Amino acid sequence: MSILHRRNFITGTGLALAALPLTAGRAAVQTLADGSFADPRTLPGPDYAQRGPLAPVKASLDRLISLEVCTRPFRPLGPRIEREDMGRKAVIHNYGHGGSGWSLSWGAARRAVALAKATGESSIAIIGCGAIGLTTAVEAQRAGLKVRIYTKEFFPYVRSFRATGVWSPSARIVALPHATLEFRRIWEEMARYSYFRYSSLLGLPSNPVEWSETYKLSDTPFAAGSSLYTHSPYPGEPDYPHLEDEHTPDLMTRPQDLLKGQHPFPVAHARRMNTLMFNISAYTQMLMESFVARGGTLVEREFESPRQFADLPEKTIIHCTGYAARALLKDDSLVPVRGQTARLIPQPEVNYGISYDSKNCYTVSRRDGMIVQAWDPGDYGSEGTTPNLATTIAAIEKIAALFPPVRG
Repeated sequence: MSILHRRNFITGTGLALAALPLTAGRAAVQTLADGSFADPRTLPGPDYAQRGPLAPVKASLDRLISLEVCTRPFRPLGPRIEREDMGRKAVIHNYGHGGSGWSLSWGAARRAVALAKATGESSIAIIGCGAIGLTTAVEAQRAGLKVRIYTKEFFPYVRSFRATGVWSPSARIVALPHATLEFRRIWEEMARYSYFRYSSLLGLPSNPVEWSETYKLSDTPFAAGSSLYTHSPYPGEPDYPHLEDEHTPDLMTRPQDLLKGQHPFPVAHARRMNTLMFNISAYTQMLMESFVARGGTLVEREFESPRQFADLPEKTIIHCTGYAARALLKDDSLVPVRGQTARLIPQPEVNYGISYDSKNCYTVSRRDGMIVQAWDPGDYGSEGTTPNLATTIAAIEKIAALFPPVRG
């Protein structure tokens, strides 16, 4: 049961869940007699026994397109979205989203833009052009502000371009022993608004956002929880709260345990669920085109010290540099979490993903490639960006072993 009363929150923000589009395979939100929402995990789920055959993933090293490493900006206190006055500049910070940057980007942007508008300035600067910076720029334009982005790097060279690209609003976020009620309220607000905005992008010609089936596989019984990111991949990482299970179960598809014969995989335990996915290449192109079409401008510039903010003509700045804030602002509260993703040649016929929990590997079919991800024990606390080919080869082999060898 959610600690917050979802009905009060939804009424206060004006985002009625009934207005959000329901997607095939999702459990419909039902209203109970007291006006609260039924937890969809308690509602009857679809029968997957009649699911047709799955196109096999062609997992082989000769299909490798790219191998890249990113640095997730984890902050144990949660994302920093607040105003700091630096001389004559009002600086709105918006960074520290862990592995939830894409997923929470719209909600985080709305909070940051509200703080920027409160300064009374009609023209603002945004520093950083990753997932958070670019989304914040578009949201600011929608709020009527004139925006200029200053950035050292552009897509596809920013860290967030290397992300997996799935809806994961609670991935590696706020690891305090007991997340405060205030943070939970803010997180839920960001998650719901982001979900609303992503749902509005479904069906566009470039397919920036889609739904994809996901099969969770394991050789051992599953731990409790519904989301793809319920638990830390390795011992030594913090115990993250189960925010999706506790606050937004109505935004999740309830996974159904599958019996043998209901899936083709040689594993002891399998579940099936639907996952919201971002085709990052098409999605970032859409954001950039929207930003430029609304009169936005971009300036290539590197900042080595916040003292350089004084040189900007804009009096209000939204700072969105992600993990780079650790060096730029000397913010030691940021903890690096290394992430490595590989892309294989796209397979449009594969309309599902695989999360092989007990083998520590994951794949999802995006329009720009089959994404393969794996975790190493030393990822938490590591800011190393050298790709480890051996880790990716092992993940590819584990995925390949789920399918019968091709004959002939």
